[in-house]
Amino acid sequence: MTETAIPLPAGVGEVEIRGDHLGDLNEYTLDVRARSNRLNASIVSEARVLAEIAAHRARGVRVLLVMLEVNGGNGGAGLNVYRALRAFAWAGGTVIVHVVGWVASLGPLISLAGQYVFMDPGARLALHSAGGPEGAKNRMNKLMLGLALVRTFTPRPVLEDWLSRTENDEGKPSHVELTAPVALRYGWADQVGTHADVVAFATALARGVRGLVSADAAELAAIEVERSGDLRQASAYFPQASNGYAGSDPKTTAIVPSLIDGIAVGVKNGIVPDAGGTRGGAVDNIWPNPTSESDPPPGADLTRAEWAGRVNLGIGTAPAGAWVRSPGTGANLSIDFTIPAIPGEPYYMEAQVAAAAAGANKGGFVKITALDSAGASLGSASSAENDATGFATETVAFTMPAATTQARFSLVNGSDAAAHAYFDTILVRRSIDLKLFAVEPWAASRLVAWCRVSINAAGTGVSYHTTAEAIGFDPFTAPALVQVGSESQKRLRLTLAALPNSQSLANMKFTYCASRNANGIGAVGGLLGSPQTQLFLHGWNLSSSQFDFFASWEDTTSGNLYPYPWGSIDGTNGSVWDIQLFIAAPVPFKFF
Repeated sequence: MTETAIPLPAGVGEVEIRGDHLGDLNEYTLDVRARSNRLNASIVSEARVLAEIAAHRARGVRVLLVMLEVNGGNGGAGLNVYRALRAFAWAGGTVIVHVVGWVASLGPLISLAGQYVFMDPGARLALHSAGGPEGAKNRMNKLMLGLALVRTFTPRPVLEDWLSRTENDEGKPSHVELTAPVALRYGWADQVGTHADVVAFATALARGVRGLVSADAAELAAIEVERSGDLRQASAYFPQASNGYAGSDPKTTAIVPSLIDGIAVGVKNGIVPDAGGTRGGAVDNIWPNPTSESDPPPGADLTRAEWAGRVNLGIGTAPAGAWVRSPGTGANLSIDFTIPAIPGEPYYMEAQVAAAAAGANKGGFVKITALDSAGASLGSASSAENDATGFATETVAFTMPAATTQARFSLVNGSDAAAHAYFDTILVRRSIDLKLFAVEPWAASRLVAWCRVSINAAGTGVSYHTTAEAIGFDPFTAPALVQVGSESQKRLRLTLAALPNSQSLANMKFTYCASRNANGIGAVGGLLGSPQTQLFLHGWNLSSSQFDFFASWEDTTSGNLYPYPWGSIDGTNGSVWDIQLFIAAPVPFKFF
């Protein structure tokens, strides 16, 4: 797509990464380009992009705007660009990535380098496995998985599925496409906006709104190691011809810049103030530095919970990023964090826990303890202990008893003398009384399923818009129009894919959202037929994970027509529906 040139103010620089392929072509990408008739497609120069980033940094640019529209590239080039953008942010700048048009394969990885990621309303992110020699391909997929786990909200099983998709002869989806709304839900984007919106936001940051600056030295060090390998032989490059740079008809989105990190980091008498430390905007998590990825500033007290026991297990081994926590080797050793508390306050704590070496009482668990004014224990609660070497989520909840003045949260080794546990993704929160706000701890364990369904003009046939547009629903069980009893219309029936961790839908809580997709009609720009048509969940079968929907039409003349005939929605174009199912797992059930 093409944007109208907008002058950039002082302090804002711009880099364009727009073309078919980033970096030099390797054997794999040459083959892909030949098969998809793209031998003459444009090449984005890695050297040019790196030189422009370096030049902006050298002249003191405060905000760097990256226009991203690329079909993929070789792993080494993508990693070098990612590293250069993260280094720009680490040095104190702010990187804003604007995803426009079609961004596939290696492109989504580069977008993760931004502290702020905007998506044009019509943009798409496409993800799938890397290609090339087996060793280089596996290393590239492992790196992409590790970075996405740290920098998005997408659960590991979902990411592993997306990054395993590839060309095949079995009819399985070869990739997954994320529209702007889906990317927002999964944490791949922060806002939807046009080029004008993004420039306005960058201008506000350059004039004094503080940006989100991450001191990710550990991440950069890990990438430095990977750069010495053979990743230039691997490629994340979209193997099918696509609409590439198709324009969109964007709708202006209002952007309200946020004030972040308004207090500078300072160290005095060994104390790191919270507002200048690693917490940033993560005010809903009591435990500081919960993924352990932030390095301590010079002079920090390394015995405090924010920094204590950090161990680098490496990207792909740690559940999130490269760093975890460990109390060390020894029975009942712990890392503790204590806060003020009052009687009656309920607290919830969880963490990913693993043992360095499997064996009875050689792993670890999480624990909450109530303390009185003298520091004596008034009672405690502990999670189950994980003594296996694979990471597992352990949880515990505890309400503070009478006379409580403090609550202590602990990462604890088992009772064996050789106990040595690792902890990651640590979460501590005050629970909210159900009687007051109807919010329960289960809301933290959730899953989103999404699909796009097309119904023909006659209302007799239905299918997924594409098999790649069924995330969480079973892409191999086609949607169906089903007659039930003597009902006047057939039901639209969708089948959910198996839930993670072998959970049963019968134990879950769920709700849904469905909307008519005007841009998905057969003749783009044609009439919508009946724009008042709505989609309602009519019934479900928990044992077979099936959900039934009816259409409804309501206006001031006809009133509420339910169920409304599928063939009357739009007799020319049919109808396309975006359907989301939100599923929550109550304690003790968990998806991941």
